[in-house]
Amino acid sequence: MLPTRRYNDKVTRTERYGLVMVRRRQMEACKRAKIKLAVSFHVLRHTHGSTLAMRGVPMGIIAEHLGHADTRMTEKHYAHLAPSHVADTIRAHFPNLGIARENNVRTMQRI
Repeated sequence: MLPTRRYNDKVTRTERYGLVMVRRRQMEACKRAKIKLAVSFHVLRHTHGSTLAMRGVPMGIIAEHLGHADTRMTEKHYAHLAPSHVADTIRAHFPNLGIARENNVRTMQRI
């Protein structure tokens, strides 16, 4: 027998809807929406993580939201999409040469 869960005095068998059922319903939805190449749950999950990174959400928040144990996996897959990733990485690893004050560095604007 499948494990059950009570919600507002109604018994639901959420475990019955495993990966096979989710995939079947997703394929049906893609067919109804006339999407030729059906997308997988993994693609939707990755798109969601990428969108969060591109909007500047901190890697720690994305990692927690996606269920990653720490930020290593999140940074590996999504950090390059963060708007400030390149500048932050260079600033963190470049030595202070004593030429200018640290707060004197400004981000350049694109023309």
